[in-house]
Amino acid sequence: MNTTRKKIYLVTAFDEKYLAKSIPYLETMNKNSNLSNNIVLTLDFEISPDHRKRFHNIEFIKISSEKIKSPNSNRCIQHGGFLEALIELDEDCIIIFTDSDINIQRGFTEAEQEMLASFEAGQVGVNYNCTAMYSLLDETRLLQPKVTTDELMRRYPGCDKLTVFNTGVMVAKKETYRKLYELYNSHWETFKGLFGHYAKQQWLLSYLIQTQFKARVLPYTIHSHGCKHPIGLRVDESVAHYKFCIGPDVVVFNHKIIHPIYGEIKAKRRVIKRLVIALIILGGICVCLAVVLLLK
Repeated sequence: MNTTRKKIYLVTAFDEKYLAKSIPYLETMNKNSNLSNNIVLTLDFEISPDHRKRFHNIEFIKISSEKIKSPNSNRCIQHGGFLEALIELDEDCIIIFTDSDINIQRGFTEAEQEMLASFEAGQVGVNYNCTAMYSLLDETRLLQPKVTTDELMRRYPGCDKLTVFNTGVMVAKKETYRKLYELYNSHWETFKGLFGHYAKQQWLLSYLIQTQFKARVLPYTIHSHGCKHPIGLRVDESVAHYKFCIGPDVVVFNHKIIHPIYGEIKAKRRVIKRLVIALIILGGICVCLAVVLLLK
C-alpha cells in the first residue's frame, strides 16, 4: 500500500428525521468501508451513545445548520456546507461526500483508492444522473421552472449542451470543495427562485462543475444509482448475491438500486398486513356479537 497517498475521507450528513432511513447506510459503512476515515455529520442533533457504540468504525460530528450557507429545502449539504464541520482537515485531502440513502456493498480496491487519491485541484468526481446526452435544459422539465427557457439560458448560457450529474456521490480535494462552496454561495440568492423543486441544488452544482471545474466521471463500479432515471439507460443491469453488480464487479455505492426480490417481499408483506388488519377487525366484530348474545 502507498503510505504517502493523500488521506481519503468518506463523509455523509443527515438530520434526526432522516436517521432511521440512514441506518442501512451506517450499517454498511461500519461493516464494509475499508477507509480509515469514516465521518457522519449529524445536523442539529447529537447521536446517541448506543449508536456510537454500535457503529464504532464511524466518527460522528454534530454540525449546526446555522453555520451552513445557502441551505436547500431538503437540508442536503453536498454543495459544501459540510466543510463548516471539517475545518481541521488538510486542504490537500480527498473527500468523498455522499447521500445517506446508499448501501456500501464492499470496500475500495487498492487500484480504486489510488484513483481517488489522484484527484487534482479543480477536479470533481461525479456520475451521470441520466446519460451524457441528457442536458440541464432537459432536466428543467422536472424541476418546476418559474422562468422561461430563454431567461434561463440567458442567465446560464450553455445549459442546453451541458449534462446533469447525480451529486449523491462527489469526490474532490478539500480545497476544490471550498472553491465550489464559495462559487455556489455567490449564485444561490439569484438562482433559488428559478425552480420550485428541491433538486435544483443538483442542477446548479452540475452547471458550476462543468463551467468552472473539471468533471471526472466516476466508474459505475464506484457509484451506480437508480434515482429518477432508469439504471438501464447507463449500464446493463445485473444482480449477483443480492448485491448490484456490473458484470462480475460488485458496485461500491449502491444508490437506491433495489433487487427485484425486495419488491416481491414488500408486496407480500402488504398483503399479509392487510389480512392481519382484516382478521383483527373481524375478531373485534365477533367479540362484539358474542357480548351482545351473552347480554340477551
